[in-house]
Amino acid sequence: MTTRNERFSRERLAGYDPDLMGRSVVLIVGAGALGQNVAQDLALSGVGEIRIIDKDTFEDHNQTRSPAYPIGEEQAQYGLKKARAVAHKLRRLMTAPQARMRYADAWIQELGDGAFKDVSVVLSCVDTQAGRAHLADKTRLLGLPLIEAGFEGADISLSVYPAVTGEQARVTPCWRCTHQEAVGAFSCQFYAAAAERAGIVPAIQNAAAVLGGLQAEAAIQVLHLEGEAPLQTRVMDFNIRHGDARVLKLATDSLCPGVHRAFERMPVKLTVSATSTVGQLLEELSQYFALPPMVELFYRFVWSATCPACDRLVAVRQPDWLWMMDARCAECRGVGANAELASTISTPTMYSQLTTGCNEELLQTSCQTVGLPPLSLIEAIDEGGTVKLFELSGSLDDLFQLEESYG
Repeated sequence: MTTRNERFSRERLAGYDPDLMGRSVVLIVGAGALGQNVAQDLALSGVGEIRIIDKDTFEDHNQTRSPAYPIGEEQAQYGLKKARAVAHKLRRLMTAPQARMRYADAWIQELGDGAFKDVSVVLSCVDTQAGRAHLADKTRLLGLPLIEAGFEGADISLSVYPAVTGEQARVTPCWRCTHQEAVGAFSCQFYAAAAERAGIVPAIQNAAAVLGGLQAEAAIQVLHLEGEAPLQTRVMDFNIRHGDARVLKLATDSLCPGVHRAFERMPVKLTVSATSTVGQLLEELSQYFALPPMVELFYRFVWSATCPACDRLVAVRQPDWLWMMDARCAECRGVGANAELASTISTPTMYSQLTTGCNEELLQTSCQTVGLPPLSLIEAIDEGGTVKLFELSGSLDDLFQLEESYG
């Protein structure tokens, strides 16, 4: 029988601390070629909990660069959803004594702050600018390290952003400092079609494997060095075919549109949940303020907007990130989306704040609908300038599925 000391003997010689690794929680956003390779490496390396998030579905062309592609009867057993399939296949590879694999078939935006709860390091394996921008903002706000990676053909790129708070959060460069645009398709399917039209060289397995190893090692270094790593605030570009490489020091852009601050206080836990109404949320928050509070949203909630396809006013009732994925009414895109013709409103309306002065229908809308899922962090301020941080009730089980099978 293999003992725990024997299992990790080589890792100890390499300088890894198996106990620290076993206590660590790694969030991997994106379960495509890169996400699978890095998840596989971290599973074997002894990470205690891995969380995988991806909304997309496997397609035939993914098989050549997907170590966790479901084949044969596996497709009938757990389908083609990437997050579920990858979690199922890689859970059996985890070597930590008390390993846990969670997954979510969702956009990272729709899981909110709860996805990052108790996380040690975040790995960005997404292929869109919008997804990367979201991760850059959230990790900075929550004081978490971010390992960002991407590739095109044989060219790979890796950058490391440390966990910073206080003044360091303001002056340390973030991913958005060098990527002012935050646009792009939201799914691999849409991205692949756009990339083909643009003549972009598609991903290859060898590049994904090399980059996955580098990203996993960067994450392990961050875990061992308390949030620091040799490549932090630097970007490394490398071509796996001819070996050309460069490392560039990143700079902070004073005009960066991203978040350059971190929460400085522990949240007050609320009794209201994601299924409670906005009115109920504001009512409970008022107990903590001398004056009526206002909730600051980190996005805009689109109450109504004009459909760009038919030019009619529609009732959207979605956060802006979701509406912008396909900003058309249900009739124009034919998917029954939550954007019906609006008969009772006469002008486009968006909210970046929630107050008791909002329209009555909005106050009766659930927190989940306005973009506040379970465990969301809510920053509220009153007219006197008092600012407090709160957390919606809920648990990780509200956001993730737990993959326990590994046979």
